[in-house]
Order: sequence, then C-alpha cells, then structure tokens
Amino acid sequence: MSDIRTRDHRKKIPLSVLLEAYRVALAKALGLPSDTRFEADHDPALCLREFDPETGDFTPHQNDPAFIRIRTEEDHYVKTFGTKATTAGSDIHARAHGRRIRADEAVHAQAMLAKVGLAEPPERKPSRLQSRGFERGPKQKIPSRPFPKRPKKSRRTYGLENPHD
Repeated sequence: MSDIRTRDHRKKIPLSVLLEAYRVALAKALGLPSDTRFEADHDPALCLREFDPETGDFTPHQNDPAFIRIRTEEDHYVKTFGTKATTAGSDIHARAHGRRIRADEAVHAQAMLAKVGLAEPPERKPSRLQSRGFERGPKQKIPSRPFPKRPKKSRRTYGLENPHD
C-alpha cells in the first residue's frame, strides 16, 4: 500500500455512472433483470394538468419531484397509451375524455345563453341517419322476421310413409 491519502485523489463520480448504479440497484431491489430500463413519468400527465399562460408553467410544476414516478419502459408505455386491447385508464384516454367533456360543456353553455337571448343557438350536428345519407330515415321498413315462413309440407312428400294411415 502506498502512503497517499485517498481523499486527495478521489475524483467526483460522474452523474451518468451514479444514475447507472441507481438503475441497477433499483432493478435488483424490485427483482427485475439488471438490464431493465426505467423512465421518468409525469403523474398526472402534463396534458391533464392546468396550464397558466401568464407564467408559462403547469400546476403542479412539471419538474416537481413529488409528481414524477420512475417506471419500467413497459409500464410507462401502458400508462401513457394503454394495452393492446384498450386505451381505458391511460393518459391518452383521459385526455380524449376531457376534450369531449369540454366540447359538450361549451355547446351546453351556448344553448343556455341562447335561451335567455344572449347568444345564437349552437349549430346542430346531423343525426346518425342523416350523416349516412338518409334524409328522413330508411326507405322501407325492416321486416320483423328475416325470412318469410314456408308452408308446412306433409311427411309423404319426403317419401316417409306413416304406418298408422
């Protein structure tokens, strides 16, 4: 051993090396393979947070550590986009739902203002039948049974003789 003091020659550990060490330790603690990749996830997603145009920032702040979760790449993908079967419960599903609700609320508010005479009534969307090309509905009534009933045939037409005749 040499007579040097280690603290005089110890170099600062680079941030990339520290992050890699933390990643391996986290994977080991969770019982995952050591090559598991992790991603930082905003929870709630940025598209679901309130935005203040004056400050140009989200509420809560987008880099607030209390609202950032570390997830595996697969878990982060599922949280953001949903599973292969459905987007229910994902961030993009919540964003689309919020858009639909805001659009419906705007139409409703305009209709209420129109009732009191403060605004024009909202433009009505065409019905599903009208959007398919029907002006006043289908041209003929849909039958209640898919096929007409056939007259019953006697057994003799099939060559079956009734021994009791």
